[in-house]
Amino acid sequence: MISFHSYLSNRITSSDEKPVTIVDWNAVNGLIAYGQTNGGVTISRVSDNKDQPGLYKITNITSLTTHKHEITALCWNSRFNRLITGDRSGLSVVWVERDSKWFPTILNSATGSAVTSIGTSYTGEFTAITYENGQISCGDLGSNQKWVSKYEGTPKRAFWSGSGKTLYISDQNQEIYAVKDHGTNFQNYEIDLPDTETSIVFAEWNHAEHPQLLIVYENGDIFIHTKGNPENSIIHTGVKISAATWSKSGKLFAFGGNVDNGRCQVQFYTIDLNPIRTINVPAQQITSLSFNRTDTQLAIGVDRSIVIAQLLPINMWDFFDNTIVYAVHRNFSKLFDIVFFNINSNSRHIKSIDNLTGVCASKNSVLIASKTGENETSLLILDKSGIPLASNFIQMDCKLFAKTDNFAIALSDSRLCLWDFVNDDTKFVSLPADSSAVCAQGNKLFIGFTSDEVIAFEIPSCEEIGKYNVGSHVEKISVSSDMTRVSMVDIFGGLSFIDIHSGKIAGKPRKETWSMKWAEDSQDLFVALERQKLYVYHDFNATEAINSLTYICRFSGLEILTVDFTKLLLDPLNPKPEHFHTYETKLLRDVKLLTKSPDVPVEEIVKHIRNFPHKKLWKVFGEWAMMGGHYSTAEKAFTESQSQSELQFVRKVKTIVDKNIQKGFSQWCFGYYEEAQQTFITNNGLNFAIEMWATLGNWERVLQLKPPSDIATRAHIALANNLYLKGDFASAADHYMNAVMYEDAIRCYSMVADIENLVKVMNALGTDDKLLIDLGCKFTKLGICESAVASFLKAGDAAKAVAACIHLNRWDDAVKLSEQHKEVSKKDIMGQYAHYLAGNSQNALATKMLVKFELFEDAANLLASQAAEAIKYNNFLFAKKCFVRAAFLYERCNKPADDIWFKIEALHYLMLASRAIYQGNHAYAIYCSIATKEYSSFLGEERVAALIALAGYYSRNFKQCSNGFITLEHSEKFLPNKQRRIKLLAVKIFDKNQPVDEYKCDVKCPKCGENTFNMFECACSKCDFRSKRSVASGKPITAKSWRCSKCHHFATFEEMRDQKCCPLCHSSAENKPTKMKY
Repeated sequence: MISFHSYLSNRITSSDEKPVTIVDWNAVNGLIAYGQTNGGVTISRVSDNKDQPGLYKITNITSLTTHKHEITALCWNSRFNRLITGDRSGLSVVWVERDSKWFPTILNSATGSAVTSIGTSYTGEFTAITYENGQISCGDLGSNQKWVSKYEGTPKRAFWSGSGKTLYISDQNQEIYAVKDHGTNFQNYEIDLPDTETSIVFAEWNHAEHPQLLIVYENGDIFIHTKGNPENSIIHTGVKISAATWSKSGKLFAFGGNVDNGRCQVQFYTIDLNPIRTINVPAQQITSLSFNRTDTQLAIGVDRSIVIAQLLPINMWDFFDNTIVYAVHRNFSKLFDIVFFNINSNSRHIKSIDNLTGVCASKNSVLIASKTGENETSLLILDKSGIPLASNFIQMDCKLFAKTDNFAIALSDSRLCLWDFVNDDTKFVSLPADSSAVCAQGNKLFIGFTSDEVIAFEIPSCEEIGKYNVGSHVEKISVSSDMTRVSMVDIFGGLSFIDIHSGKIAGKPRKETWSMKWAEDSQDLFVALERQKLYVYHDFNATEAINSLTYICRFSGLEILTVDFTKLLLDPLNPKPEHFHTYETKLLRDVKLLTKSPDVPVEEIVKHIRNFPHKKLWKVFGEWAMMGGHYSTAEKAFTESQSQSELQFVRKVKTIVDKNIQKGFSQWCFGYYEEAQQTFITNNGLNFAIEMWATLGNWERVLQLKPPSDIATRAHIALANNLYLKGDFASAADHYMNAVMYEDAIRCYSMVADIENLVKVMNALGTDDKLLIDLGCKFTKLGICESAVASFLKAGDAAKAVAACIHLNRWDDAVKLSEQHKEVSKKDIMGQYAHYLAGNSQNALATKMLVKFELFEDAANLLASQAAEAIKYNNFLFAKKCFVRAAFLYERCNKPADDIWFKIEALHYLMLASRAIYQGNHAYAIYCSIATKEYSSFLGEERVAALIALAGYYSRNFKQCSNGFITLEHSEKFLPNKQRRIKLLAVKIFDKNQPVDEYKCDVKCPKCGENTFNMFECACSKCDFRSKRSVASGKPITAKSWRCSKCHHFATFEEMRDQKCCPLCHSSAENKPTKMKY
């Protein structure tokens, strides 16, 4: 929800003191242009006041005098820095800036007809000018007139759609028209406008995601129409409106006019027509309004002057433990970025939270509240780095929050939730009325109600301990450090106090207050911001005023820390130290001035401090006394300030005999370190200077003083650790080397790849140093083979040196090292090299190397993997060769090779059958194809069945062909279309042929002598005798046979009569025939 404080901050009288007619604020460069009744146009600038942070000043830059009649229209083209003005005579001028001077470039005149409005599109490409006689002129950026049209009536205002493509006008009859087709077509914009005869003061679209049309009537009616939404919104304000405007963001609007009593007011509303603020303007008439580009200021044209209204956004933020926590709302989103910025370390942390509803801090942590669902709120406790410490979900729609060191308080309209986040205990209490403000301090809770009451409760019992009728609707509450005084700001900015002891309103009421804070170390001191002044209060009375427009972060030690949110929110995710300012109170300034005055006696200063006793004043006085050598006086002052550390220090200094050394210690105590060093060195106290810088942690200054070796080592280690955390690894490594911390130096040098220094470290290490192994590994990771080998060899680990060479693919170096160092296995190295070659597709060379070094099993595995890959591409011949070679290698290392021979046989019979079919040797093909049935698990049932069907068809063994087709027809691996074609082919074949083999395959069994031996199956159906198949033809062997001495497979003697090698493994075939044993 949009919310802000507002007040009138600056006023400037118009040139020639003539009435102001219209105002417009440039959205890019911040210039304000305004016109007057005498035709004068003035350009002004609102700029920062460098002497007073957060404040602004308005100055006239130039006056433009081309017009001689009343200025009736004025508009900036912000994107291209042009100003368009029009007067009552009909003259319109386009102004351009050159060398900080403004010149008229285009002058158009429609004599006798006043300019009624000027409208520039959002993109700045087009400008429309309307005249009282109904003429409408549209021009482009190049000063070319695009079109001119005549409207039957008086166009009062011209404005563009958010896209800049459509021009709209409002006329004297309170109608809205869209101007289309280059001004030739005026279409009534059909929306349900209020039925009123009063004139339209303002009509314009905003530039939101869903554009909204704002129409403001003179009688106080305000109408909002959202594009694409048939439902419109309207309110009756009761104000006689004379001016209105959208904010530059389009999230709110403002209008101004006269109320019943004749006073002038400016009111601010959200796009949902919810009121935000009202400003009373001391004037007779408001003529024009315009926002600046950040919507933090509003220019108001009144009578003969321009007034600037300051709008101070009410942000969700708080300050604790030197850390500011604030929320940044992402545009058109429910997401908020929560920024944590530490003003001492300049460290920044950002968290993102949806539907943020509150931020509230106490001494050591902050409460972040967000809406997580309907009637549900999430409470999250975080530390100053944004790290969660505790969380809770409560079933309340909370709007107000407070926090102490142990409790988080959340309020809805009528309920209170008290969460003890230390012990994780939650309590709910009903409230007597709707709450409007809350504050907690120590064990007391103060709640303001819409019934104009403030009630005090005790924590954690939530019992009522006090009720105060304050007579106003309280918006903010703050409590003093001792919980005896309460300050309140109501919805009109009125400031008042409650004295808890008397239970009555104390002090004089103040107006237009928007920020306040009690001192952390005094119950009497209080600071508040009224308009643009920072007022310091003592005992409810304002004692001084400081010009400032910043938010109060902290009031402690008579110093006020503030933040300039106006500047910070220009780049909200990148806060900077210059956004924060510290102001000293008059009490502190006076005491400092007295201590610097040589003519003021000590007794006078003490008397002055006793009139306004404060620890900070005694501390300042004690510092002055100590610097002046008045140690007894300083001791008394520090006793009054209860500063134990300074008290102990001054007592220590008093024990030192040398007065000059005493002076050096005093300078050290109060932060005059350069002076202290000079004093120490001048008086032979170098050790004290070294101790001072070491105590401060400034180790660079310690090294500059050339300390003893032990202190120098401490300094180098501290500097190295600090640089390492900052990421400056090279500098950190140098300091580690100076501290002889080689392990840390190696880590840092390796992170920046500083090879030269790593080699120096290696040379500095002894041969038995364990760091050599770590250093060698670092060299290996960096790819420096020679240095890695040298490091490992220096450590006496040749195996790791060889491993480094292998890791970096330096195989020649690895072999040389294995030859020089016998403890390294050259055979293992070559095995790894072979695998490297195989991984780089050099399989033949890898196999040759594995065999050479008798790594037969690895070579066989490599060949088997090559064969498996070749089968994927149907390269069966190459696969068979690889399998055969692998089988022989397995046998050489006494590994079983049955599985490999099974695959060899399968591929062998597959190729034999395929070759026989292509050569037309169909009788030969049927035997080989049927032989593949035994290997279907490897070759695939579909491939084997197709081969048998094909061979059976050509050899006219249709029974075998039918068996093949049956397998194919029942396979689930074919697509339906292919399966249908197989069935059609089977029908076509067996429609003409019976599934009967023409070749008689049953012959006499060699064992039982019956004619029951099947030649295709190589088996007898009676005695279960099975014969070996010939690897030459696939036929059964029933007579004398030949057996290969290498692969031990058989063939008939007749088939091998003219063969010189084994048909399967291609070994030499010089063996004699053998007789089969049954």
